[in-house]
Amino acid sequence: AVPDQLSWGYPWSFPRKKCAFVDSCLTCLFTSPPALRFDKIPDAAATGLISSLKFTIKYVVVFDDSLVQTGGSSKAEDISSILTHFSGVDPKKPMRHQHETTDPSALLALLYDRIDYERRGLPNEQGEFRLDRMRQLMEQLGNPADSLPCIHVAGTKGKGSTACLIQQVALLAGYRVGLYTSPHLESLEERLVIDGQACQPEQLRQLLQQVQPVVEMLDRQDPQKPGPTFFDITTAMAILHFQQSQVDLAILEVGLGGRLDSTNICYPDVAIITNIGLDHTHLLGCTIEKIAAEKAGIIKPGIPVISGTRDAGARAVIEDIARQQGAPLLLIGRDFDIRRNARNLPGEPEQFAFSGTIDGRVICWENLTSGIPGQHQVENAAVALAAIACLADRWPIDETSIRQGLATAYCPARLELFPGEPQLLLDVSHNLPSVEALARHLETEISAERRILLFSCSQDKDSEGMLACLLPQFDDVIFTRFTGNPRAADPGTLHDQAASWLEENPATDFQRRHPRLSTCQHPVDGWERALELAGPDDVICIAGSFFLAAEIRPMLRERISAPLNQST
Repeated sequence: AVPDQLSWGYPWSFPRKKCAFVDSCLTCLFTSPPALRFDKIPDAAATGLISSLKFTIKYVVVFDDSLVQTGGSSKAEDISSILTHFSGVDPKKPMRHQHETTDPSALLALLYDRIDYERRGLPNEQGEFRLDRMRQLMEQLGNPADSLPCIHVAGTKGKGSTACLIQQVALLAGYRVGLYTSPHLESLEERLVIDGQACQPEQLRQLLQQVQPVVEMLDRQDPQKPGPTFFDITTAMAILHFQQSQVDLAILEVGLGGRLDSTNICYPDVAIITNIGLDHTHLLGCTIEKIAAEKAGIIKPGIPVISGTRDAGARAVIEDIARQQGAPLLLIGRDFDIRRNARNLPGEPEQFAFSGTIDGRVICWENLTSGIPGQHQVENAAVALAAIACLADRWPIDETSIRQGLATAYCPARLELFPGEPQLLLDVSHNLPSVEALARHLETEISAERRILLFSCSQDKDSEGMLACLLPQFDDVIFTRFTGNPRAADPGTLHDQAASWLEENPATDFQRRHPRLSTCQHPVDGWERALELAGPDDVICIAGSFFLAAEIRPMLRERISAPLNQST
């Protein structure tokens, strides 16, 4: 990890090389993996470091020794974005490592040393996603996915909620259920869940020990190609965990797309595509139809498919691919559907009926409710129920378990409402379809005098589209950046986008709000600012990113013991 050359003139230590002092002090820690430590935050000129250091930067450490991973990339643009990210962060504020785990074992360096698209950002083309790498990994582990009974869930929005709904219903029916989702909110163990309980740190360490020699062997076999990624490894660990724990059913959520996703080495009993929207367009395609084709890549020959999309173009693509694969297809609005009941008051659980003809059985369940809030969750519940009905021969579930499972399902940070004065609403909405659902929820379910938004998003998201949807809903908007991941958009840029939109779209009636805009470089400051602005009858909404929700949620839990919409 010693640089081949050093032309920028930083003093080094551990051991230290004496060089001419410039305007910042950089320390190279000769640890495994190596890390760089800035004794003060580098300014924009520090990006010149890229051309002079000829080794891969694995971590950047700022003041308090919080590790922030670069994603294992030494590409100039990747490292430059890391340094730019830190140039506006207050080093006195605490920083979180987004892959934090409750086990500090050095073995976890195997994971953090890998290419991680959640942290470094997605590549500009699909060539970096390769299923052959994942297949090799699984083959060396004995192909545990081949014998794993599972449900495979893809979709632009709603796949995590749908997976949680199925999990809770199956649990109440007495089955042993594994659930693999991503990303996590507060600890890595949250991704690997059995019977509603996150994997224990010791279990995580043991799984990593099983995977480590195989990963290292694959690295040696072809050092010119990228080895297994962070997501490859965590997916393999989840499948091993579920197979070794002898779950009755595993639910695997796709990370990105479907066709080339690491989870697509499974042989499911049913595949689910929740819905299709525009997200990750530079990788999946710039039209609904192209994205649908990528999501439909999880369809396997002869395996039933459940689709919850109502978009005509997406439906046509999914129907075509299912026909080619000889896969039975159940479509919402054709083979099954929901009917919403009338409600008297906002905030009351929305009741609905599910009906359909599945495998020749006519099904009708009345007066159902979903424990996960939001009108869109009724659609997700319909997809979950169709999957449960489709698998009734293998996993029979009584109607009581179905009703109670839906009603008590819980998915953190999905329109998660914390009681108090003010109310606190936490949502991981991070693309246009999900912020549209958030806006509908605010209009129909949240009663408040004023609304305050704390917002941050990743650089690769459609921030302008999301802001156009959210700005009319709020009285104050505070832009910040999450600190545990270098992909955060600059708060100043978000502020300028919002100001420009408001100038072009002035409020013309009293029903529409015209928010005041402000920025805070650190989310703790943004949170404190929101509390200062909010009165007892107001609501503070935190939205825009999983990473922002992950950093703010512990602060919310400190104020309130449990969210209002968490079932007990």
